Amino acid sequence: MKRKWIFIGLCCLLILTAITEYGSAQSGNPVRELNELNIVMTTGIDYNPNTKKFTLTIQSLKPGRSKGTALSEDNIFVASMDGPTIMEAARTMRSKTSGKLIWYHSKSIVLGRRLIDSNKLKEVVDFFARNREIRYSSWVLIAQKDAKDILNAKPISEVTIGDEILGIINNQSEWSRTAVLTLREMINRFNDPTSAFITGRVVQTPTKDRKNKQIAIEGAVVIHNAKYAMDLTGNEVRTLRLINKITPQEPEVLYSIEEDTKADAPENNTAVQVKIRDRTENVTIKNNLPAIRLKVTIEGTIMETGTEKNLMSKQATDELKRKVSNKAQEEVLSLTKKSKEANVDIFAFGSLIHRKQKDYWNANKTQYGSIYPRMPVNVSFEWRVIRNGMINQLGAGEAR
Repeated sequence: MKRKWIFIGLCCLLILTAITEYGSAQSGNPVRELNELNIVMTTGIDYNPNTKKFTLTIQSLKPGRSKGTALSEDNIFVASMDGPTIMEAARTMRSKTSGKLIWYHSKSIVLGRRLIDSNKLKEVVDFFARNREIRYSSWVLIAQKDAKDILNAKPISEVTIGDEILGIINNQSEWSRTAVLTLREMINRFNDPTSAFITGRVVQTPTKDRKNKQIAIEGAVVIHNAKYAMDLTGNEVRTLRLINKITPQEPEVLYSIEEDTKADAPENNTAVQVKIRDRTENVTIKNNLPAIRLKVTIEGTIMETGTEKNLMSKQATDELKRKVSNKAQEEVLSLTKKSKEANVDIFAFGSLIHRKQKDYWNANKTQYGSIYPRMPVNVSFEWRVIRNGMINQLGAGEAR
């Protein structure tokens, strides 16, 4: 029995020695200390149609050499590299950094506008789908111009531009004027020929002193059949999110409604926050065309007002609900018209028809491109309640 334990102990010692030597210089596999890594936080990809080359840009962090070292600009590393393929650019990137590039923590991907316009999105999706280091939970954004400019921009409220992008994305449910998809969602929706998908558009805007530019995420870019289809403004994205549940969390949609528009009264706005509580979808076939009927159940909260009207009264709240519904209805009609003129199903009505009218879909799905612009769409809004907020409305000259 004693010999048996001696034998087991010797085996463990040999295994430990082998593991130690594998990560040593003698073994040809040098040890990588934490401060020898470059942790990629944000990735940007551009395409130049003249040179027919991709440009890969990364923003990475170099961990501090001592414990407890605060993150500073000295830890941030930004580099770009060109290549005929994204993979070759990524491999050649090693010539610019002594640290080992680690992509496991990359949280956002920015794609340049020329890449989208050049119909090179398929190569990008293929690269990320095959790469085991890339997180499928990474957010995907489209730059108004070049992704390289976004990654080289100076952050205003964070140390890195990656953290600034992530913070703005986390606010999308409170703002509703953008919708950013993850890499997983983009890969899943990429090959659907009947519907389009959208993701947020990141732009650069000048600061107040005009010495620097700050980033903002507003509106969205529509991709259809792996190609750029059109842009959506912030208000159009807000309208789309009323009709479609694009992200798991429903947004808080804010409307500013004009009040006191009579000639003898000043114009004042009332801010109403609207939340979606339910959607009822129905598809009927009329004259061999699908007819879409969608009822959106909403509730609202008055967040601010300058009107002298008594918004506690039923008459005033009914009028306010009517104005909000009319404004939303007008924007829905405008967006559906724009979508039909471009023949791009941004609402995923094709999937709805597939679910509700399978026989019709199976017989006509190849002609959906000619069906979509002609089919009628009706969207109505039903109110549950509209609340007055945390306090009662203040009367003239009254304070509480």
